[in-house]
Amino acid sequence: MTDGYVVDPEVLRSVAGTLRSRADANGSPGTYGLGGRVDAGRSSGEIAKAVKWLGEELEKATTSLDALADNLQGVADRYRATDEGSARDYDGARTPAPSAGPVGPR
Repeated sequence: MTDGYVVDPEVLRSVAGTLRSRADANGSPGTYGLGGRVDAGRSSGEIAKAVKWLGEELEKATTSLDALADNLQGVADRYRATDEGSARDYDGARTPAPSAGPVGPR
């Protein structure tokens, strides 16, 4: 790794949780429907279309946030697993090597 580069899987998991919370805050599909006929004169149809479009876009954003959170969680899990594997390998490398000197009488 380069100087100053630090990865903390717990921070990645926290960000993933925040993304999921934001996605949940968008509501479930249909949350933004009008639920009935709006009587706003000539613009009623336009308002209904705009609200429907907004709901559809928020659902797409929710799906994207969930996918991003899943990917970020996966990165954190893979990083942790790789880091733990490297630590095990390093610990094994620190085991003293057998002595290079003579072992017994010749």
